[in-house]
Amino acid sequence: MISFLLRNRSEKQFAGCEIMGKKLGIIGLGAIGSMVANAAASLGMEVYGYDPYISIDAAWNLSRTIKHSKSLDEIYSKCDYITVHVPLLDSTKKMINKEAFRQDERRCCSF
Repeated sequence: MISFLLRNRSEKQFAGCEIMGKKLGIIGLGAIGSMVANAAASLGMEVYGYDPYISIDAAWNLSRTIKHSKSLDEIYSKCDYITVHVPLLDSTKKMINKEAFRQDERRCCSF
């Protein structure tokens, strides 16, 4: 009985949300983005990837469960979490902006 009470008390210290079953959007599927995608898929997340310039080698390294997104709007509207793995260029500078956060205000937080 005492071990049951101690275990329940220690489990309450680990509060937070479960990521299993959540949708993760990955923008940029290069070396790092591919590793993040595969790790998230192995943790039970539904992973969406967007990279208009993905190399053949990077594509071969992706798990078959990764879903290919054809646009950023699809990532913004479907995913619970978004991670960005792109270089800072003129073409990527305003990729994440106020309009992106407005896609689904229920899921996004403003900073």
